[in-house]
Amino acid sequence: MKQRCLALLLVVPFLLASPAFALFDAQVLTGNRSTDFKLGSTSSTESGQELKAAAHLDPIPLVPVGFGLSLSQINWDKSNKLGIKSMDGFEVGLEVEAWLPIELGGLEIYGKLGYTVFGAYVATFDEATTGQEVKMAFKPSGTYIAAGVKYNFLLRLGVMLEIESGSRELEFDEFENLPAGVSADTLKVSGDAPNTSILLGVQAGI
Repeated sequence: MKQRCLALLLVVPFLLASPAFALFDAQVLTGNRSTDFKLGSTSSTESGQELKAAAHLDPIPLVPVGFGLSLSQINWDKSNKLGIKSMDGFEVGLEVEAWLPIELGGLEIYGKLGYTVFGAYVATFDEATTGQEVKMAFKPSGTYIAAGVKYNFLLRLGVMLEIESGSRELEFDEFENLPAGVSADTLKVSGDAPNTSILLGVQAGI
C-alpha cells in the first residue's frame, strides 16, 4: 500500500504540472491552408502553403492570457477554375491567446481569437485568359479562431499543433497591367475567402 501511494505521489506532479509561464513568447508555424474563394459569381476551393509568425505578451503574472500580433504569408496553388496562374497573400492580425493553467503530461491546450487588420492578396491571371499578365489585388479582413496543443520539452521551449478557422472578406484594391481599352470598373469584384489551416510549429518564451 505504501509503495502504491509513493508511486501515485511521483506520477501526479508529472501529469498535473503547472506550466512555466513566460512573459513573452514567439511562435513560428507552417502548414496547409485551404481557402474557399468566392469572387462574384465564381467560387473555388484552393489549397496552399502557409508560414505564420506570432508573438504575445503576458502582462499579468499567473493569468494565462496573452496579447499579441501575427503575420501570415500564404502561397496558393494554381487555380484552373479561377484562371489564376498564382496567388500570394499576407495578413497582419491582432490576437488574444489563452491556455489552460494546468499541463497534462507536458501537454498544454490553448486557444486564440484574432482579427486580420490589414494585408494583401495578389492574384496573377493566365495570359491565355487576359491576353497579358494581369494582377489583381485585394485587401483581406476578418476574424479567426484557433485551437491547439503544445508539448513543452524544456521549460519555455516547445512544439505546437494548431488548427485555425477564419472568415475573410476580400475588398478589391487595384489592377496592375490591365489591357488597354479595358475598363477596371467592369472587372472590379469583391468577395469572401473563409479558410481552414493546419499548422505545426515551435514556440520559445522568456
